[in-house]
Amino acid sequence: MAVTQITQTTPTSVIAARTTTSTAPTSGTDGFLCGSDGGVVRTMVTYAGSVTAVTLRLYVRNRVSGVWYRGASSADAGALTPASGNDARDWVVGEDAEFTFAVEAISPGTAGNTIAVDVIGVSA
Repeated sequence: MAVTQITQTTPTSVIAARTTTSTAPTSGTDGFLCGSDGGVVRTMVTYAGSVTAVTLRLYVRNRVSGVWYRGASSADAGALTPASGNDARDWVVGEDAEFTFAVEAISPGTAGNTIAVDVIGVSA
């Protein structure tokens, strides 16, 4: 498995532009690593087309067992609002924690209506 280190200066794509939901990670899923700078990452969610609703889910891996655990959802802290423009949101993933995101819902999930997610590290 490859783990990509997230930095505070270079956005990293964690979800390439897509029109459909994604599945929960499996043991073979590559993750991203939040360094020891506070364990906070910022998602930058870019919408294209006529997306009206999106739900993102954070997953965190137990690095000893390799098991992924469901973390917070974008719905927990207030819905993402595509009609207002692109969104940025901070997530606490934990220092030196391996994480990834999944798209749990996207509407409408049709051609031309996409979501893409980039992440940067945030100093706590």
